[in-house]
Amino acid sequence: MKLALIQLTVENDINENFTKVKKLLNESIKNKPDFILLPECFLFLSNNKDEIIKNALPLDNIYMHHFKQFAKENRILLLLGSLATRNNDKIYNCSFLVNDEGVVISSYNKIHMFDVKLKNGEHYNESETFNTGEDISLVRLKEQILGHSICYDLRFPKL
Repeated sequence: MKLALIQLTVENDINENFTKVKKLLNESIKNKPDFILLPECFLFLSNNKDEIIKNALPLDNIYMHHFKQFAKENRILLLLGSLATRNNDKIYNCSFLVNDEGVVISSYNKIHMFDVKLKNGEHYNESETFNTGEDISLVRLKEQILGHSICYDLRFPKL
């Protein structure tokens, strides 16, 4: 399986980030990958709770439609690293796996929130903004079994 990993500097402007991501996806597809992976919070990143809540997306949104169509047209797997999503008035940091038919075949709400105060004074309190997920998510792709995790989740052996 040939992978393409996309990394980008994400700002707090969802439309600007969407433009960047579309460009990077189109560049990536030239290398004929089977699977493209995007990072956590690739459409919007902020440490401001009000901005995150304002920009949290419903599960059915124009960006998701674009990514599903892109995966289908290019016959690739696409991991949407994570998006701030709104579901039943709760905000989640959610990862989505879209198959080569443009269907979301797996999703995962981040379980372990990154709540920390660093020595330099920076602090992050994801639990003040995001609800925690409850379920591990596994999906079988041919001979492989894939599981989701988002950033800080990797520090917990259960996943």
